[in-house]
Amino acid sequence: MKNKLLVLFIFYCFPHASNAQVVLNANGIGNTYVDINAVLAPGYNVIEVPDCNHTDLMILYTHGKMVPLLKGQNGEFTEA
Repeated sequence: MKNKLLVLFIFYCFPHASNAQVVLNANGIGNTYVDINAVLAPGYNVIEVPDCNHTDLMILYTHGKMVPLLKGQNGEFTEA
């Protein structure tokens, strides 16, 4: 019983003693992505490009149906 209480006490105190949490606070209008990179990955760029680098095939959902798009030689996507 004493061991259980000791283990519970240690687990209760451990999160309060560790500094593993990272907090990102909104600071209003400004350089949002710079702040995100500075907090989450200093020295790197963790923001993904909106198109996610789809090079050959893209799926477009429009009006409740799926439309596959293929990338042509000119770099533009057309319906497959």
